[in-house]
Amino acid sequence: MQQTRRGRAQLSLDSPLAAVLAALAAVVLSTLLIYPLRQVADAESLGVFYLLGVLVVSIYYGLWPGLLTALGSVLAFNLFHIPPTGRLEVAKSEDWVALGVFLIAALLASSIAEQSRARAREAEQRRQEADLMALLATDLLGGGSPPQTLGSAGDRLARAVGLSWAQIASGPVEREDAVSLPLERDGMRVGALLVPRDTEEGMVERLRTRILPALTPLLAAAVDRERLTSASVEARALRRSDELKTSILRAVSHDLRSPITAIRTAGEALESENLEHADRRQLAASVSSEAERLAGLVDKLLDLSRLEAGHAQPRRDWCSIEELVG
Repeated sequence: MQQTRRGRAQLSLDSPLAAVLAALAAVVLSTLLIYPLRQVADAESLGVFYLLGVLVVSIYYGLWPGLLTALGSVLAFNLFHIPPTGRLEVAKSEDWVALGVFLIAALLASSIAEQSRARAREAEQRRQEADLMALLATDLLGGGSPPQTLGSAGDRLARAVGLSWAQIASGPVEREDAVSLPLERDGMRVGALLVPRDTEEGMVERLRTRILPALTPLLAAAVDRERLTSASVEARALRRSDELKTSILRAVSHDLRSPITAIRTAGEALESENLEHADRRQLAASVSSEAERLAGLVDKLLDLSRLEAGHAQPRRDWCSIEELVG
């Protein structure tokens, strides 16, 4: 509630009516201040007090309220302090010179104050934009992926420049209620900034000339970092997969050689003519057993390759908890 009241008060102080009232108040106060000082100085030399009001109004409200204050000051100076008072006429030629010099000085003071006000406003906007870019760099390059950080970055940009909303996209996005400002680097499009379609042309030009040149490299760096991170993760996964395959092959190499050696030995023994029938049957059974064992190892290796390729279908079955723990 207090923030709403403050916003209304600020709005009323910045309104055209407030500027007119401020100009009128400056003229009235300057006119009243000169009256007691006329006892110690000439009225013509006291017109400089009106310049103070012109400067104050110009600095706070701008050029046109300052010009209005300058014109009102000339009229009030002539009406109340230059003889004949009470009438808008000048009796002496030197008073015309005084009024002319005062009007020129007031106009120059108002113009200079407006230039200073514009430069201060420009400097404040530059400072806000620099702070915005620093915060956007923290959002986009702070470690999160672009899809996770672009939403908050767009909201922060909208609050900084006074828009109802803004969206930063790293890919093609189309919205009927938005104006799309492309983000391009070296002739390649890296994203887009979307703002409301009813955004003023001056604000769009400010975004295009001052915000986009700083935002584009930040978004490009965030996209490149995400791509490099994904490539690094994939490379680590491939390296671990290769290490796992090497470890498995080393582990099963002995198991593969054992049945092959047993089959070879049994086969050589079967070639002997002096081998008894019982021994021959035992060797044949050994060959058959080792062959089955070898086939089982080969099947497990094939199953492992299918698991790594993602083509194996799971088969649910009851199993013993003791076996799983073991």
